[in-house]
Amino acid sequence: MPGSGACKIVDRLFTKPGSTAPQCPLTLQSLIHGSSDSTFEYCHWIPKHLESKLPLAGLKLDDNAANFFPTIKLIEQNVELHQRTPNLSLKFKSPHNSSYDSYLVKVSPHLPLGHCLRQSTGVAEDSSQVVVLLPKISRPFVELHFRVFCTHYSLKTCDGFFTIAND
Repeated sequence: MPGSGACKIVDRLFTKPGSTAPQCPLTLQSLIHGSSDSTFEYCHWIPKHLESKLPLAGLKLDDNAANFFPTIKLIEQNVELHQRTPNLSLKFKSPHNSSYDSYLVKVSPHLPLGHCLRQSTGVAEDSSQVVVLLPKISRPFVELHFRVFCTHYSLKTCDGFFTIAND
């Protein structure tokens, strides 16, 4: 769990004006802290133990809001790298505005079409173009995660979509 400073930043980045509950960027579900039916989980893009191996000087994972987004347990479990193979990642599409980037939702090519992860994210088939927005500060973490995702599934379509060196 990130420190309280990161929690406040995550709340601000993922809570719509006039709302008190942050929203999952993938499901658009409002998440209430402590609710039994919609828990507020922090999704970690890359595990803390990789911090020393990152190619980006000065990038810290501990208490860094860019490394987390609030989501439902199903998505958190399928994005986590330290517990299992990722079944879901995001591919950078383009800058959306001065604060957010747009990403395409990518799921494992091995997930059946009826899988609950596909249903919850809207990726009903492999050609689905589901777009989500994340804060620009998240880009390095998401792109590192996407590299792991592509490497695991030997996806050649991942080449050429990394912009870490340009930022």
